[in-house]
Amino acid sequence: SGGDSVRHLQVSIENENYNSGKRSTKWLAKSVPFKEGACIAGYVGDGTPYCKNGTSYTQASECTSNINSFCRVKQIQPVKFFF
Repeated sequence: SGGDSVRHLQVSIENENYNSGKRSTKWLAKSVPFKEGACIAGYVGDGTPYCKNGTSYTQASECTSNINSFCRVKQIQPVKFFF
């Protein structure tokens, strides 16, 4: 699965946090292109040309090296129509 435009391979960014012994989840971004999601989640360094060329994306503060916090890129499955 992949895509050749920003309309393909849409992702959402989820942050799981385990501070104070309680688990919480928060959506940092929904339905964004993979490039934006990878940069926000920290999968790709925000100082790299991949995240700087064109529109510049920076890593979300929730996705830093905090051991109690974990950011995940989740692929959105495309809707399929059968006629």
